[in-house]
Formats: sequence, structure tokens, C-alpha cells
Amino acid sequence: MTLGIIDFDKVAAVALDEIRTALSGWLRGQPHDEPAFLNRITEALDRRRRGCDVGAAAPMTMTSDLAVLHRRGPNSTDRFGADLAVTVDVPTTNFRKTAFFQFKRAADFQAVFESSQFDAAREIGAIWDRSYALAIDETREVLRIQGANEVAAGFAHGTKTHKADCSDWLPVTRWLWLWLTCDLGPSSDPRDPNAVEPLLEDFRMPISRRRFFGEGRDFTVPDDWVPARSWLQMFFQRLETPFSRK
Repeated sequence: MTLGIIDFDKVAAVALDEIRTALSGWLRGQPHDEPAFLNRITEALDRRRRGCDVGAAAPMTMTSDLAVLHRRGPNSTDRFGADLAVTVDVPTTNFRKTAFFQFKRAADFQAVFESSQFDAAREIGAIWDRSYALAIDETREVLRIQGANEVAAGFAHGTKTHKADCSDWLPVTRWLWLWLTCDLGPSSDPRDPNAVEPLLEDFRMPISRRRFFGEGRDFTVPDDWVPARSWLQMFFQRLETPFSRK
């Protein structure tokens, strides 16, 4: 991403404020589990941002769109590749990038992962390449991020659980910088039928409107599989005129 078109400090400030709001609410309430945090974080990140200018040389808005993904069919035992998929889209530059987050509650930077948490993400290589574990530390009151592949590498052969030390994982601002500058994770080609974003779009549509799974793609989608529980799209659009400060 050409960070010259956005002001990273502004984007980071907005993101950190909303994440802090979600984390604080999660800590105040009960239960302290991953679905509850998903509810809090999507509420915070999907809020309306009036007069939110995150542009550098020119004004630019940051808006969002949230979708809950599922098949809307009779199967209630779907496997999810992630808890939350986040897409950043800058149409004027053809920049599009998605990350898939698997949430995990932690305490004092210690979290126990199960191998089954990563199995669904491995089903599709393009999703696995973009997958991250997000530790929600309820004692230190911070978030830490690590590549899912690195976390999965900690499982001993044949074991189903792995206790991870999250203390040296990336803090949110560091991860966000590396991710937006493409030092972490691949970006997407908006014209690519094998990209993860068209796949996510399929799962937000009513089943009657979805195209045949596999059409134009190099991979197949398992019948009981969903790419993420929720999908948050963040759109950065250049403004023709600045916001009024009155």
C-alpha cells in the first residue's frame, strides 16, 4: 500500500481507540470468551465515523461494512476458517488486502491453542497464508498478534494442544504497519477469481444468489466450511472537498 495517500498515525489512532473501547467493554462484562470479544470488536470497528479524515496529502474517508457469514442452510455444524476476516480496500489504487484472525483468550501472555482451531483455515491455501492468531490478554489488558503458521509450528508431532508464550508477539500498531506496507501477508488482485475476497462475498449472499462454488477457481470449498464468522470491510475513499470544520 502506498502509505503516502493515508496518514498512518491517524489510522492507527482510530484503530487503537476502537480496539481499546472493545477490550475495555469485554473486560467489564462477562463472559470473557472469544465470541463475546468478537461481538465487542465488530461493534467498535463498524461504527459510523463522521468527519473521519485519515488522508495525508488529500482528505480521505474511512468507512466500514460488516457481514455475518454463514450458509443459511440446515447445517448448523459449519467449520469456520477464522473468527473475523478484515479487508482493507482502497479502490483508487487497486489496493486490497485481507487478514483472517483466530481469537484466543490469554492470561499473563500465556494461551493454550488446539490444533482443531487451525484445521479449517488450512483447507484453503490463500486463507492460511493470510491467517493470524490474536491473543486477548485479560490480565495484561492488551492484544498480541502472531502468524497462524508460526503458532501451528509449535505443536509437537501428534499433539492436539499447544501452550504459547505471546509476550514477544506483535502489538497491534506494529502488526498494522507491517501488514499495510505488505511486509506481512500477501495482498489481493481485484481481478483474480481465486482471491479470498470474492470467496467471502459468496458467503454473505443469500444462498439463492450465490454462484456455483468452484466456478472460475483453482480450489474447491468443503460443504461444511465457512471462511470466517464475520467479515469487516474497511474502505478508504478520497474526498473531492475537505470536511467542514464548522
